[in-house]
Amino acid sequence: MGTEADDFDDVLGRARSGDETAFLRLWDHLHPRLLRYLRVIGCDEADDVASETWLQAIRDLSRFAGGADDFRGWLFGIGRHRAIDASRARIRSRRRLLTAALSSTGLDTAAVADMLGKSQGAVRIALHRGLRTLSADPRVRALEEVDQ
Repeated sequence: MGTEADDFDDVLGRARSGDETAFLRLWDHLHPRLLRYLRVIGCDEADDVASETWLQAIRDLSRFAGGADDFRGWLFGIGRHRAIDASRARIRSRRRLLTAALSSTGLDTAAVADMLGKSQGAVRIALHRGLRTLSADPRVRALEEVDQ
C-alpha cells in the first residue's frame, strides 16, 4: 500500500501528462492551503492571486520536475510572486489616482511625484488637502475609502 506522498506523486505525474481529473485532485488538495498562505502573507486579493497562480501552474506544469514537496514549494512560490505583483499594481493604481486628484487642485505634479517617493505622511497631508477641495469628485470618494 502506497503512502500519501506516493499517491500525491502519482496524481502529480498524471496531471503533468494532461489528466484533468488528476489536476482537479491537486487543486482540491492544495487550493485551501494556497489561499490560507496568501492571506497569511498579507495578500489583499487572495482569491484573484490564487486564480492567477493556478493559471500559471497549469501553463507551466509540463515543464515542472520534482515530487510532492517540490510541487508545493513551486506552487507557493508562484503564489508569492503573484501576490507581490498584485501589491505593486495596487500601489501604482493608488499613485495614479492620487496624482490625478492632487494635480487637479493646482499642485505641481512633479512636487506630488516627489512627495510620493519620499514620505507617506506628506502624501497623506496633501491627500487630505486635496480631498477637502475635491469632495464632489468620484475619484476622491474612492481615495477616501482607500485611505481608511
